[in-house]
Amino acid sequence: MNVTFSARIGKMDGPPKPDLFVFCLRFVCGAILGALLSLRLFFFRVGLFESTISVVLVTAVLVLGCGFGAAICGDNFWYDFFGR
Repeated sequence: MNVTFSARIGKMDGPPKPDLFVFCLRFVCGAILGALLSLRLFFFRVGLFESTISVVLVTAVLVLGCGFGAAICGDNFWYDFFGR
């Protein structure tokens, strides 16, 4: 079994891609964080929101942003959010 050096290097281009279950689990955990952040923002900054649509948009952005951030970045998202 004679494998060239370049073929071995090509297989070590980074961490393995997470499977669907891990991706979904990371997304759900990040989405929960986004929902908690939006609740905190809503309860402590009640006068900030003029209409219901602004509450829905801010909540959607936080939930989706944190969800995809956690799903794509993995542990680095949590290290950056909570500090190392």
